[in-house]
Amino acid sequence: MDLSTRFVTAMSPAIVACALFFAQSCFAVEPAVLDLHSILGSAYPCSVPRAIEFLTEDELVVLAGPSPECFAAVDSFEIVAISLDGRVIARRPWTSTDMGLTLPSGRLVLPEFGGVTIVDENLRTIQTLRVAKRGGQAEIAATDTGILSITLDGQSHSYFGTPLTEVHPPIENSHSGTGEIVSTGDGSWQLTRTGDSLIETLRGGLPRTLADLSWVIPPCENHDLCQTDTTALQFQVVLGKKNRILITSHGVKVPITSSFGLVSNFRAQAFDLDTGAEVYREEDFFRPRERIAVLSPDGDRLVTSDGLSAIVHPLE
Repeated sequence: MDLSTRFVTAMSPAIVACALFFAQSCFAVEPAVLDLHSILGSAYPCSVPRAIEFLTEDELVVLAGPSPECFAAVDSFEIVAISLDGRVIARRPWTSTDMGLTLPSGRLVLPEFGGVTIVDENLRTIQTLRVAKRGGQAEIAATDTGILSITLDGQSHSYFGTPLTEVHPPIENSHSGTGEIVSTGDGSWQLTRTGDSLIETLRGGLPRTLADLSWVIPPCENHDLCQTDTTALQFQVVLGKKNRILITSHGVKVPITSSFGLVSNFRAQAFDLDTGAEVYREEDFFRPRERIAVLSPDGDRLVTSDGLSAIVHPLE
């Protein structure tokens, strides 16, 4: 990524005007819809998608498990790898609501007691890392460059490469997740959320605004009965063929004329990191808490899901 050649471009009026009341992408071209009912099998409606990630550029991995109202009927989970045309590639039984995280080269890291298990694109075990003989569930995180951090019993270990080998001393991770900062592993480049702005800082350079986040994380402004909801705020950065950042939130809780009181909405917005241009925008009030959005490792696609279907959006 040539960080020195980045520049910020202004959003066109057509892009700004494209944010509608219901979910809509201004940029997707011929999105493909995957029917998760039929893909996951006959266990529906009790077995529903709980999480979706890209495992490779052309493969999704889905955590399927019981919906909250079906806990009495279903007590097991499974991880399902599917192609972007809806073909089931592999299934693996699982026992947790935490599907872990993905690493480059099509690897999925599954947190377990005492360590982690790494599986390939066919969900077969390729490596096991044990950091303690006993203890609780391992906490894991990863940088956008593929450095894995495992924390257990107050001890942190960092791993890198294929297969994963321990890095000494442990590298301080700043990962794509709920944090305020997203940065590269070596610290030469950093993205920081400051208020409504996404700030880029290069080592030895001055900070500059890369993108405006006021749409995806809207303020309450002058509403008396309004609560800004940042509990589900997520950042995802991909540094691949195209360098992109995706921000998802449940927007803001705004007062409505309804006996339900306040309602939340789902918002997703993606930017190109090399130009600052917006490449995706979506807003939805239907099943906002079940909605998921994720970028592909190469930055060419974005998948959204409401738990009933998955939509694959090609990005410009």
